[in-house]
Amino acid sequence: MMILRELFVVNLIIYGFAFVFNAPLKTLPKAGIGGSVGWLVYLLTQQITGSVIISTFTGTLMIALLGDFFTTQDRKPLTVFIVPGIVPFVPGFGIYNTMLAMVEQDYPMAVHHGTNTFFVGLSIALALTIMLSINNYRKTKKAAKTKGKSPDVLAHALEGNDDSQTIPQAPQSHR
Repeated sequence: MMILRELFVVNLIIYGFAFVFNAPLKTLPKAGIGGSVGWLVYLLTQQITGSVIISTFTGTLMIALLGDFFTTQDRKPLTVFIVPGIVPFVPGFGIYNTMLAMVEQDYPMAVHHGTNTFFVGLSIALALTIMLSINNYRKTKKAAKTKGKSPDVLAHALEGNDDSQTIPQAPQSHR
């Protein structure tokens, strides 16, 4: 029952932020599904590892994976699905506790909360970076297949070393 209540609250948060970010109404259910599955992965990983940082990483990775799937399915921007989904993972309470400890001049506790908050934010960024890098590689490989070249040849061409695709130079005026 507790998990259902958490999923309900997470969905309210996701729908609220998706509405504030002016996401298309058709994408709200899928953003909610992605965020809910990510939160379930977070809870499961939290039970197994006991680490908020690892749990945040795996939950965010799942949201990014589902967001990528929904993007290819609906042809909508990736941020429409990812941004509302990761909002419940943002460590706002940790930032609050860090600032409160600093105001109360409890510096060891401020360092503890600040370090935890930093690593939770870092795990969110790392999970998104990994997923976006995989997505970018996949798109590059797909684009290379459609052009009939291997990804290595495409990378070689992007470096400007491909003689078959020379760009004509504009005539230079001599004064």
